[in-house]
Amino acid sequence: MNNVIIEDAIQKKLFSGCTVGFFNGNTQQVCCFGERNLGGGALKMRHDALFDIASLTKIFTFAGILSLVDRGTLSLDDRVTKFLPFEQGGDIQKMTLRHLLSCGLDFVFSEEVEKHGIHLADAKGNLLVYKCAKLRAPLGTMFRYGNPSAFFAGEVLRTVTKKSFDKALYELVLEPIGMEDTSFSVSPDRLIRIVPSQTIKTNQWQFQGDVQDPMSLAFKRPVGIAGLFSSIYNMVLGVRMLAANTTLYGVPFLSERLWREMVSDQHVGKTYDGIVHRYALGIDMPSPDYVRDPFFCKNGLIMSGASGPYLFACPSWHRNNLPPRPVGGVILLHGNRRVPDIKTKLKAFRRAFLQSCLDSITE
Repeated sequence: MNNVIIEDAIQKKLFSGCTVGFFNGNTQQVCCFGERNLGGGALKMRHDALFDIASLTKIFTFAGILSLVDRGTLSLDDRVTKFLPFEQGGDIQKMTLRHLLSCGLDFVFSEEVEKHGIHLADAKGNLLVYKCAKLRAPLGTMFRYGNPSAFFAGEVLRTVTKKSFDKALYELVLEPIGMEDTSFSVSPDRLIRIVPSQTIKTNQWQFQGDVQDPMSLAFKRPVGIAGLFSSIYNMVLGVRMLAANTTLYGVPFLSERLWREMVSDQHVGKTYDGIVHRYALGIDMPSPDYVRDPFFCKNGLIMSGASGPYLFACPSWHRNNLPPRPVGGVILLHGNRRVPDIKTKLKAFRRAFLQSCLDSITE
């Protein structure tokens, strides 16, 4: 990878520091750059730094559903209403777990829920979202990535396992993959490793392992939307699962058939507003001109969080006469929201980072 790209972004104050992981087949590289704080008392970044990985949490939520499908506990064609009490009629009653995992739907809520959030409950604690939720368009015709699908997937995990969401996710996904340094809460002995983040829509920096996503905070408990804290070595394990279906222990995370169906073979796509959306597990497939590598653009997977964390994976990547191999990478950072047009600048940085990783593969 090209360190100059990262160092230039730090110099431009897009972020104060980051940790980076990249693997090419069985070869792996992990590095850290910069500092853990933009303000006073800055400390050098460390390899075991813990980041709020924001929406990258959704990948592991959806993977929890796949784990139960692999065990035979669930079927991708199970209707979601089998587990969650949606009350409105129409297509929402036909919504399946496959629709949730592929984000092949778009929800419409009441004005009250749209305004205040899907966490809104009545006096008895019942979520209003189940009373009012409808679909904007027929199933599979409109693909929208966002919080509701991941939230409902997490609630399915909680309902089926009869455990708290965080415990279910750890047992089904994090522990099997080997991500034992990843969790929704940060114990006092781990606080020293926290990288400060900014609460969404504010410039306020958080230092105590608080979740930055307002919607996740509103639920007062872990949900499938966001909120996991993880380190770079753990996240590389997560990306290896996406790129090669392998775990820390050298065994497949899912059956080969299921992994290929939900991760590496969903490239047909659906068109909405003139744009082809190709989602699997809430992950986007890059556009044809995302980077200069046509094979990656056709077969790769990418995902980013609003605050900056980003990952990419590609099963059986190859170029010219190089033999096929899984490749993938992740960069953990918290973008500085005080920088004008930070989203656009981070988007350009991510593409340059990905291209530099692919360019570094020479044998």
